[in-house]
Amino acid sequence: MSVKDTQSHFDRAKAEAFAGEVGMNGNLSLPSKLVLRLSATVILVAILSVVAWLFLSAPPFFQYPIAMALLCFALSSISCLLFAAKADLSGTLGVAAVSIGGPAAMWVVTLWIVATLFPPPNITREGFVDMMRAQELKTGWKTFPDWVNQLGALQDLIRKDPANHVRQIMDTAYYVGQEKNKLAEPNIQVLFVYLDNNQALKFQRVRGGKSGVAEIYFKAHTTQTGSASSVLLAKSDNTITASDINGKSDWREISTDPLDCLIITFYETEGMLPQGDLLYVNTTKYRKSGDITLGVGILALQEIYKPNVWLLRGFPFPLPNEVPVIFKQVSVDMNKKIDPVWSELSEWMTLVNQQPPPGNVSEEAVGFLKKVRLSLPETDYAKLGNAAAFKAKYAFRLEKFNEAVAVTFLKK
Repeated sequence: MSVKDTQSHFDRAKAEAFAGEVGMNGNLSLPSKLVLRLSATVILVAILSVVAWLFLSAPPFFQYPIAMALLCFALSSISCLLFAAKADLSGTLGVAAVSIGGPAAMWVVTLWIVATLFPPPNITREGFVDMMRAQELKTGWKTFPDWVNQLGALQDLIRKDPANHVRQIMDTAYYVGQEKNKLAEPNIQVLFVYLDNNQALKFQRVRGGKSGVAEIYFKAHTTQTGSASSVLLAKSDNTITASDINGKSDWREISTDPLDCLIITFYETEGMLPQGDLLYVNTTKYRKSGDITLGVGILALQEIYKPNVWLLRGFPFPLPNEVPVIFKQVSVDMNKKIDPVWSELSEWMTLVNQQPPPGNVSEEAVGFLKKVRLSLPETDYAKLGNAAAFKAKYAFRLEKFNEAVAVTFLKK
């Protein structure tokens, strides 16, 4: 035998020995103990994952069926590992079919046996409502009484006159104009201004996409039995194209494209309350689709504490005689300057500061704008944001949400 033949024989022997160690497919053979440990790990991870998800996140009525299904799946997965450890998938078609279909069939059979011997509990309508209520509150939403309890000195104010406060909250949550032609991706900027003589102002700019003619809400509300009036203005470039005084209708059709409106509300006999104030931003009255972008600013001649911001919406699972509205506090980056909001309003303020404003402005609207101007520090719209008389200035921004907003603060 030549040296070459001897070397070839030696190489074949080494290859056959290595093939015996790694198995026919070239994969290292796993010891049975390792397979069992791997199986036990899969079982433990699956069960712990199911338990953690079900009892931390899933609604109660989902817990039983999902737990059973995933538990049976975990058990069948183990049988698959054990079977595959011995099966030869390179064998006949029948062997391959059993290797693949066996664990699946075991899962289905096990699930049927468990569901037959331990059927899920019957869920009544009352039980379903209770579970949905608990799930909603579990995510951080608070019922009306719980919300009121967190308002500090404002809670006594609400309890003394609950009718007016509940009326405004219900209007904010439910009177959203479902049939109206509203906006896509609305962008709303609001500035609340507290003046002397128990007066207040709200400047609200509304923009967004629309299809055809948009209907814009501009009705004025008061929390107490005060008086309020408002004007709606629409513009294109630097010219006002439409104006309307509230009282005739809650909504006004605007055809200007792109849509850009300013709503000014004058609270002539209702300024800041003795304890602070509750502000509601009716964002859902403008949204037809998409997310909302909101900027809110507060200017006050009085000193106030940092405001709290809440989302609010209707609640379909209230207890008997409970106000069907829930609240959720949100964390915002509260700015002690109103620059972010003022930058969005300044071009409108420059426009309405002209006497008279250019464009299609009714005599009623001109008179309203003049009356508001006379109530401002320095009687100037354009200088309002930088007026030195204001002791409190706050602003914040919210993006990508779909609810109405409430802002509460206490007076120092």
